[in-house]
Amino acid sequence: MADIKKITQDLVHEVREGLITPMAAIASFDKITPGQIRSGRVYEQKTQLQRREQYLESKRVRRAIKKNQVPFISTAFLPDLWLSQGLIVVGAKSGRAKSTTASNVLAGFLRTVPNKTAIVISNEEATDAIYERTACVLMQISYTDYFSGKASSQTEAVIEECVSDFIIPRVEVVEDGKYDMSYVDDVQSVLETAAIDKVGLVLIDYLQCITQSRKEPQLESFQISKLLGLYLKDYGKKHGVPVVCFVQLGPGSEGSTMFERVQNDKTFCNHAFLAVEIEPDFETLTTKFKIHKDRFSGHTGKEVICDFVGGRYVFSGDKSL
Repeated sequence: MADIKKITQDLVHEVREGLITPMAAIASFDKITPGQIRSGRVYEQKTQLQRREQYLESKRVRRAIKKNQVPFISTAFLPDLWLSQGLIVVGAKSGRAKSTTASNVLAGFLRTVPNKTAIVISNEEATDAIYERTACVLMQISYTDYFSGKASSQTEAVIEECVSDFIIPRVEVVEDGKYDMSYVDDVQSVLETAAIDKVGLVLIDYLQCITQSRKEPQLESFQISKLLGLYLKDYGKKHGVPVVCFVQLGPGSEGSTMFERVQNDKTFCNHAFLAVEIEPDFETLTTKFKIHKDRFSGHTGKEVICDFVGGRYVFSGDKSL
């Protein structure tokens, strides 16, 4: 895709340098259609060699994505439901287990994907809470008991050891310092860092806290959300890194979809390859996961109900956590 202004400047330069005649420059410019002039852009068709290179690059990325599989919570959750296609949206109403689910996804990653690291972009949970929640899931210990001080000194030592020896070497939490995760520019910078071989998972907790732009401070929060959604869609095409973005849902009415209930941006889920809604029942201690979109595995419309035991999701056949 070429810019009209750049094409014009190049033609003027070539005429001045005597590389082409003025008539030849006019003939070249006349090939540009009025529609292209209005848009300011001209699409340049690829040569056969360029198409071949595009095919090989696309094939390389798709194969890399296939290799970089992360199970959603556990390998037994749903057959073939892997987090490996770019943007994954996980939604819930306020206070309805987004952070709990994030810790279960992170624990599943640490258990089943060796030699890879994870990056957590946090605007909700503090670093110690993320590490300790995940450790409790891994060690099958109640986080509520641990955090409230009801755990024994031996249990606390087990959690500390898990955090220090197993989690910290493989998980980085970005929540402070010179990077502010409420700015979309800083989130994009972190994601560009994540697009390297050693990073196997990115968690964003959560979308509605990303409300500002350093480059365009005049943008409103819903515009920031749309900007990030388009960026993540392109990011998913280029890289094989799963990006699990947690979003806050409005209450909704009968017949309304998860897509329509994403706060600030009803189109955000359009950019995702997978969209899952969390519906916890605090009385029965069960959680329903509703698959609203699944482009690759055919699970759209399915539901999975899990028991909730000690901060982790448990169901028949679960062997990964």
